[in-house]
Amino acid sequence: MKKVLLVLLLALISATGAYAQFSVGKYTKFPNNKLGGNTWKPALAFARDGSKDMLVLYVNQNSDYAQFDTESRLLVKFENDSTYKLPILMEYGVEKDYDSSYNKFSGVVTEYSTYTCYDVTKDFVNSIINDGVLIKKIRIVFTNGTVADYDIDKGYMKKLTKGLQESYKKMEKKQEQQQKNMNDEDF
Repeated sequence: MKKVLLVLLLALISATGAYAQFSVGKYTKFPNNKLGGNTWKPALAFARDGSKDMLVLYVNQNSDYAQFDTESRLLVKFENDSTYKLPILMEYGVEKDYDSSYNKFSGVVTEYSTYTCYDVTKDFVNSIINDGVLIKKIRIVFTNGTVADYDIDKGYMKKLTKGLQESYKKMEKKQEQQQKNMNDEDF
């Protein structure tokens, strides 16, 4: 399901982003790693379109797609109480995916997934990647100011930061490979 949506996201970006390469790293779920309800936890990953870094938010719900508009944003509060307001990048659109499966315990399980991109500053990226500053709270602002707050479990903060660091490294490796593949000199 995630691969299909990633392909759709790549197709959209390649159609709107000329010849830039788009790469997405590994997703890390939050606010904790407890198994209960793991399917419905949001996740974050770093992405890059050409030279522009961004954060991709994955939201999975069981009743309907999460709704986003031009006022939607992501607020991230670090352990040192610095806060970053990440605006949504509507030029990338809101990618949607739908999946339905049967579970013998609960019957038919329907999943409505959305992927949205958020603008990040170099300072935000450096805080996570180079400085390893821990994230303690995330707020997702949906359409019309509807919010979802996530207090990151104290014991999970390091794992979330490490997951985002790994996501960034994986995204960079994908970007390097794409640039190498686009180089025709070795033909």
